[in-house]
Amino acid sequence: MNRLTPEQRLQIRHRTVRTEEVIATVERSIEEDPNESIRHRAQELDLCPSTLWKILRKDFGLRAYKIQLVQELKPNDHQARRRFVEWAQNKIAVVPDFLKRILFNDEAHFWLNGYVDKQNCRIWSEANPQVYVETPLHPEKLTV
Repeated sequence: MNRLTPEQRLQIRHRTVRTEEVIATVERSIEEDPNESIRHRAQELDLCPSTLWKILRKDFGLRAYKIQLVQELKPNDHQARRRFVEWAQNKIAVVPDFLKRILFNDEAHFWLNGYVDKQNCRIWSEANPQVYVETPLHPEKLTV
């Protein structure tokens, strides 16, 4: 069984103290790129991720906010929505359980336009920056 020496353990597990120097380094890093993940920033700065998280929360009073994805609206979208609602209401008037006849299935979409995964992207800020990323209503994608 391989046992690590104390020096090897120190190299693997970072124990960082929240010193003024470390806090100033983190502050400069945030000014350069406020959107970088804790994991990447911790690796760049050679910090323990939990130490970085504490600095962001306790020393800077920052919180992590998710990007909100919204659909890009086109000039004719309002009319198309209204036509769809009228069509659906007419169907429901004729067949009351029309909505129960809609088939749902599982699909996976792979976007070809560089879609942003909002689950993995955080913006650290004192207040919610209300960041929105407009995406086309029908982006090129592959459905499986």
